[in-house]
Amino acid sequence: MAGANPLAGYNIEWWGSPCFTAGRAIPWDHYTPHHVAGFGIPTFPWERQASSTFSVHGLRIIQHVSADNSPWTEGNYYANASAETCEHVNAWGEPDWGLLEQTFDTGARLCASRLIARGQRTAIYTGFADHANIYQHRDLGLQGFSAATRCPGEWFRANFTRWLNLVNQYLNAYYNPAPLPPPVEFEWKQWATPSVMKCIANPTNLFNFNTGEVIKAFNLDDQIVIFGEGRRKDRNEWFYMTEYSFTQKITNGFKSGSLAGIILHPEIEPAPEPEIPEIIPEPETPSTPIPAVLVWKQWDEPKKMVCHSVPTCLWDFDKTSFDDFTTPILEFWPGDVLDIYGECHNETLDMTFYLTEWSFTRNLTNGFRAIDLEDIPEEVLDPDQEIFEPEPDIPVDPIEPEPIKPEKPELPIETEKKGGEESEYPNWFVNFWIKLFKAILGIFKKSN
Repeated sequence: MAGANPLAGYNIEWWGSPCFTAGRAIPWDHYTPHHVAGFGIPTFPWERQASSTFSVHGLRIIQHVSADNSPWTEGNYYANASAETCEHVNAWGEPDWGLLEQTFDTGARLCASRLIARGQRTAIYTGFADHANIYQHRDLGLQGFSAATRCPGEWFRANFTRWLNLVNQYLNAYYNPAPLPPPVEFEWKQWATPSVMKCIANPTNLFNFNTGEVIKAFNLDDQIVIFGEGRRKDRNEWFYMTEYSFTQKITNGFKSGSLAGIILHPEIEPAPEPEIPEIIPEPETPSTPIPAVLVWKQWDEPKKMVCHSVPTCLWDFDKTSFDDFTTPILEFWPGDVLDIYGECHNETLDMTFYLTEWSFTRNLTNGFRAIDLEDIPEEVLDPDQEIFEPEPDIPVDPIEPEPIKPEKPELPIETEKKGGEESEYPNWFVNFWIKLFKAILGIFKKSN
């Protein structure tokens, strides 16, 4: 008798993508875990020309493509046709792109469940060899079946044996059932109004209140916007949560004693009847959003870098939440070359972006994620290559002008006498018409 499916109690959400190939050209033979190289659940619109069968984030499982169809994840037609794939949302970025333990565990449960659906009793990973039913995306790149890639990220690869053992643990519990501990249940409370609270402990720790591990430390007097609270149902302690953790159902929160600034869970008593005249309370002051902290750095020398993500997006990185990265400014494609002038680190999100000279010198918050660009070598001129120089202009011999013939001196014109009197036209008038006639005659000669 089979035990409980590893995904018992989990809900699979449907976020369908149009990016897939109907059916499978060859039979299914492997499952490939990937990483998003980002911090939010991915969407796969037609313009992206990519997809995944599933994605996981914390306790959430999202399906984008039917298991009967071929996703566009592996970068190779035949690898896509024979695979089911899953994108894991990252908890932090460079240098190793780590995962939350909840995402890690949910991904292992999903993989075990899909292997059970395919009749597989054991998860086998051998790099890129026969009889394996688990691949890494990086293996396909090393074998030349797709572009070179770091996927599923250095942290996942370093923990891959632990993940594989976890998958086989869930498979063994299904095929060899034994009593399993009851699933952990959580309770959530959203506040009527988000509140700005101040850290009163140094450090003030952000905890995973499911496992108890410290996720991040904050300094004294740091301000944090609290959206709600959550707790494990088998424990009494509530933790204060940011909007991102609350809406994504990620069990990260602050202990109540480490924050101050509001009255916690006040008991609301009915107000007495107001006396006349009624006193109208002043409106509450809305909370002030906390701006992103940006640190700019100009490189010693500009550098040419090449795009390698599909697509490589130019983002407005002046954001305080990963959910705000929805619509890019521009999209570039693998092979496009960019001149990078410097970088800017968004300390609020702990992400680095590369900027062109235009954006950097104008303090425009437009940049590319570091993961989307790669260095390229400088082009070296071949010493045997013939260098073409423009031919010098050949001077043109000047045209010798024709000699100017001196005009014949004009002879004075005697005026005719009529009956011993001078002519009715004076000499200057007659000479004027003679010169005009000669000038017109000269023009006709030149034109002929």
